[in-house]
Amino acid sequence: MTRRFTQHAGVAVGLVLTAIALTSCGSGGSSETSKDKADGSSVTVDFWGWAPGYAEAVEAYNASHPDAKVTFTTTPPGSKGGYTKMFSAV
Repeated sequence: MTRRFTQHAGVAVGLVLTAIALTSCGSGGSSETSKDKADGSSVTVDFWGWAPGYAEAVEAYNASHPDAKVTFTTTPPGSKGGYTKMFSAV
């Protein structure tokens, strides 16, 4: 059980880091995120998922990164509604 949690937590952290990296992308490095970061305010990222361990991974990330806040929302798994929500967002 611990190994499975560790694998899911690792995937979750990777997804969260990717989401944060993508929010900081902007044309010419002058995105709102870059400005917010320069003045010391925090960055907020919304993260949806259904796999076990995501909530714990987000808590751990938030605890170790005071300059970034990830909010996690549990969605229904896969074909029970999660895929539809994800595809609609894209």
